[in-house]
Amino acid sequence: MVGKPIKKDRKKGKSTLISLMGYEKTLRYANNLKKKILLKLKKHGKVAKDLTETIEFIERRNF
Repeated sequence: MVGKPIKKDRKKGKSTLISLMGYEKTLRYANNLKKKILLKLKKHGKVAKDLTETIEFIERRNF
């Protein structure tokens, strides 16, 4: 397993982006944030390659 168990925050009464904004808005927010980050990294060229690949991996991963 990677990370913490599912719904652990809810059981502890903690807020999450999904609980506050809903799944669709959270997904749009994450995608927009990713685009902004990748645009900023683009100007650093090859130096930012590892970070760019990590961001793209995180987006593509499935649970």
